Amino acid sequence: MSGVIQFKYNYSDKEFNIIRISGRGRPTKFPDHLKNLYDKPLPISALKKNDLTKLCKTQATPEEFHEWYKSIPSCSKKKETVILSESENDSN
Repeated sequence: MSGVIQFKYNYSDKEFNIIRISGRGRPTKFPDHLKNLYDKPLPISALKKNDLTKLCKTQATPEEFHEWYKSIPSCSKKKETVILSESENDSN
C-alpha cells in the first residue's frame, strides 16, 4: 500500500495499526526501486551475536528466527564498527 505505514506494538497482535502518510502538501513520490547499499550483510560484534544467541537459547525469540540469528556474520572487535558504502565515503 502506497502512502501507508503499518506497524504493531506487540509481536502477538493480530492486526497492524495504520498511519497514512500521504495527504496535504506536495505529493510524495516513492522510488520504484531502491539500490542495495551493501553487497553482503554487515557483521555485528561478537558480543552482540552472543546476546542474540542467548535469546534463542532461552526461547525469548520465536524459534522460526533462530537459524537467521545464528547465520548473522560477526566480527571479534569489541566496539561496534560502521562500514560506509562507496557513496557515503565519497560524500565525506
